[in-house]
Amino acid sequence: MRRFRYLLLVLVMIAIPIAVVFAIPTTRFLTLAVIRQESFHGDRPVSQWAYMLDDESVAVRRDAAYSLGHMGEDSRRAVPALAKALKDPSDDVRIDVSLALQKIGPASVEAVGALAEALTDKHPQVRVNSAMALARIGPEAKAAVPALIAAMDRKENFEIVAPFTFSVRMQCARALGKIGPAAKDAAPALTEALQDQEVWTRFSAAYALGEIGPEAKIAVPQLRKCLNDKSDRVREQATQTLQVLGEKPVPAEG
Repeated sequence: MRRFRYLLLVLVMIAIPIAVVFAIPTTRFLTLAVIRQESFHGDRPVSQWAYMLDDESVAVRRDAAYSLGHMGEDSRRAVPALAKALKDPSDDVRIDVSLALQKIGPASVEAVGALAEALTDKHPQVRVNSAMALARIGPEAKAAVPALIAAMDRKENFEIVAPFTFSVRMQCARALGKIGPAAKDAAPALTEALQDQEVWTRFSAAYALGEIGPEAKIAVPQLRKCLNDKSDRVREQATQTLQVLGEKPVPAEG
């Protein structure tokens, strides 16, 4: 009986400090972070920054998104929380959250659905960052193809997005190219984008069609017209894409 009481006392003495540690959020996060071997930014681990994405303060939520983005792929544990934060009421927070997912890269694959939805965000920088994040995810982002095609068709996405030098449409085209053959349904939209007024959009559309491959043959006539484009970059890319499609790079007449 005495032995039992002694063991019980020992267990209580061990349990009380552990309970105290886990009752304090900061200490709990630090302890679990060490056990999980999480990465840190400043004095906080990934899990704590992810938790802070739900803070009442916009400034705190922005700081959390920035910190997670700063850690890049090491923040992959926070992807579900970041995906949820793409619906934050603050434009600034959503911009930083979408940028963080872009910086995390392929490890953001769990957020593909949320990023596809964010392509309709009211703020153009969120849309740009979301398209760029999908591009970094690559073939694993194939579920976003319909959303990327729809985004390419919306007029508000044709314009250059400050402070960048490109449009949402251009980044959507690039993302479709990074997805590759699985984006074959985008061939008509990309073919139409070969006539866009922006050089980088035309270039990205030509690039994407080449990455899609044989399923993009519908674009051949327009690609031939691109061989007369005023931009040497577009002409070079159109030439390469035609060759990929098994066509001779012969300019269209007229």
